[in-house]
Amino acid sequence: MPEHTKELGFIKLLQGLLQDGNAIVVANAVAALFEISRVAGKNYLKANKETIGKLLNTLNETNEWGQIYILESIINYKPKEQKEAEEIIERIMPRLQHANPAVVLGATKNVLHFLKFVNLKSNKTTILKKLSAPLITLLSSEPEIQYIALCNILLILQQIPNVFEKNVKMFFCRFSDPIYVKLAKLDVMVGVADNTNVDIIITELHEYCNNIDQDFVRRSVKAIGQVVVKVDRVAKKGVEALREHVNQEQGSDSALQEAVIVASKILRKYPKKFESLVKDIVKQQDRIDEPESKSAFIWILGEYSKKIEDAGEKLQVYIDSFTDENINVCLQILTSAVKMFIKDSDNYEDMVMNVLKLASESSANPDLRDRGYIYWRMLSTDPSQTKDTVLAKRPEVEEDLTKLMDDETRDIFIDIFISDTKHSALRPEKTASAPEPDSDEEVEEEEKPKKSKKKDKKKEETKEEIELPEEVVTEDKPKDDLDDIFGLGIGDDPVSNDEPAVDPLAGILDEGNGGGESTQAASPWDDNGLFGGFGASGSEASLFIKSEHAEVLSSSTPGSQNKAAGLQIKARFYREGTSIKLDMIFYNSTAGIISDFDIMINKNPFGLKPGPISVIPISAGQTFTTTVECSIDQSNADLKNPPQCPYYVQTAIKNSLDVYYFQLPCLLHTLLQGTPVAVTQTQCQQMANSIANKHSFTVSSARFAGSASDLKTRMQSNSFYPIYDELNSQIFATSTVNNIPILLRCTPEGSNIQIIACTPVAPLYQLIEEAIKEVISK
Repeated sequence: MPEHTKELGFIKLLQGLLQDGNAIVVANAVAALFEISRVAGKNYLKANKETIGKLLNTLNETNEWGQIYILESIINYKPKEQKEAEEIIERIMPRLQHANPAVVLGATKNVLHFLKFVNLKSNKTTILKKLSAPLITLLSSEPEIQYIALCNILLILQQIPNVFEKNVKMFFCRFSDPIYVKLAKLDVMVGVADNTNVDIIITELHEYCNNIDQDFVRRSVKAIGQVVVKVDRVAKKGVEALREHVNQEQGSDSALQEAVIVASKILRKYPKKFESLVKDIVKQQDRIDEPESKSAFIWILGEYSKKIEDAGEKLQVYIDSFTDENINVCLQILTSAVKMFIKDSDNYEDMVMNVLKLASESSANPDLRDRGYIYWRMLSTDPSQTKDTVLAKRPEVEEDLTKLMDDETRDIFIDIFISDTKHSALRPEKTASAPEPDSDEEVEEEEKPKKSKKKDKKKEETKEEIELPEEVVTEDKPKDDLDDIFGLGIGDDPVSNDEPAVDPLAGILDEGNGGGESTQAASPWDDNGLFGGFGASGSEASLFIKSEHAEVLSSSTPGSQNKAAGLQIKARFYREGTSIKLDMIFYNSTAGIISDFDIMINKNPFGLKPGPISVIPISAGQTFTTTVECSIDQSNADLKNPPQCPYYVQTAIKNSLDVYYFQLPCLLHTLLQGTPVAVTQTQCQQMANSIANKHSFTVSSARFAGSASDLKTRMQSNSFYPIYDELNSQIFATSTVNNIPILLRCTPEGSNIQIIACTPVAPLYQLIEEAIKEVISK
């Protein structure tokens, strides 16, 4: 209890330890005081200028957890002058380059806090620009970290809108992003939109409007409207995009509802510029059925009644259901009826009297009733003044982020989105300075194997329930069929006792992929048996070239057991750091729910194997996106057949509907080691001299042919690592996940790049060419 710690003098002891010479002691004292303060609801870490200086010095000497607690603790300090605040910010800024997201976010929170004490706008701008790169780097982290980074970016946009204008493509949505990340990215895209990037933003948002997820489509339509209102130059292009959704008879109704709402704001921003849009909206009256979109449509009727044929009859439709309508719809009916009467009193007198009676006599809502009385009194006493009031010029619609949030609200958001970052970020990576896990963490680690055993047991039970389709159980089963895809013990070819099994993937799972000679037996498709030989060290943060999601299963394709159709699957493999991942997008076109998903990958030359798949039950007409972590497993390696180009991985998905078999395309650069190779120039030359059959091809790319540094960056980001330069050529080396070495010589020739590939395994040449063309040309 906090009161006991105070009575026993423990708090004073901890406060005294803040002056200790050992950084680890200081950090732990801060952590203890921070937790006691949090539980007690009282700040026992009362910092002054001297204490803050000590804590900032400790930042450079303590581990990640200590840095997180120190950053959390100094946030409450209020510097007395601007120079002190700038000095604190300057000493915190190096934490923005830390590998741990929690440290980066903690530093960001502190910078935003202490910026309140910096008055010079030029100084603020310089500091905020330094925040942009670390936050953008976090967008390649886990979704939860991405979301917090995006919230930080939104806060920065409140103060300096153009700081991210050159990084707009980093905020484009990916298929694999969860919906909350996508929505946050849309907000950021609206925030960064200006005259320099608005065209590409509108084009991207228009693409999102074709998404299957209707909530995302609706939010994309709204974002188009916000950008149009914000940037005048793109208004015409944005309106044409909206017009498409309004005129689509077979399009999404939810997109139409949002398009009508957005159109009302655009028409208010540009009163006489896009009146042709009004006619398109009026044609869709029967499909407009949500309260907010109805209100927007009725506003358009009142505003443009003289230009809409039979405007009174169209408004009468809503007057007839006045008592059943939403209160906001009723208020808008009342206002539009008064507007129409003021503009044409002869034709709309009966209508406005009817609406005024309904509002003042039939409604129990005080707001509606009072507004009805006010309009009635105004019309009966001074019609001319009523006209000036009702048809007065309205303030412009505002979509400027810098004007939507005051300083006090911004401070609240900073606390909500960036507070307690140590709980929302990842556990620190194990480094020399990182502490060993405490007892609670050790218990968790011990329990993990037990949990995984339960999962494995559950999977084995699932596998036993699946029956192999009849067409697979044949003596002359073709090569392309899935061998024992769900562990049914069918399709395994026995190995002769006279010939030992040959395994090109032996040792894949051993730690340390390189160094020394390989002791593996040669594969039947290995020309020279040259495996291994490259050491791996370090890691490369990748800008990996991902292929587009391919439709691998059509909704019209029946399953293998129940012959049930209705599941569409799009998928792609890609690499993220040292991990191979499989993005999958499921769309349920049946009338029921599809659940209980499981996945298996057939034996393949690289031993690619999927991890557990997590898919919630998918309702009718809904889409679900998931990412499967894949690994390289020797037991899943096909020892007989070399990879073919294009390379497909035979896969099966089992769910409550049926079992589906299909093939997933996979490019070679996904199957390369995700770490740099440690190989010398001499070793490269020796390998090249030992292999007679090389493979040459040409890639067209004016950009990379003219820039050696750009080419190196692009290749290295996709696991082809530069080793040395030779005349006007660059030598790259890499290794597949099963330790097959690959050398590349890249020579620019005009707008082309001439490439010579060298590997001991000839069947890889076509896969190498396919991957290089994807990496360089895209």
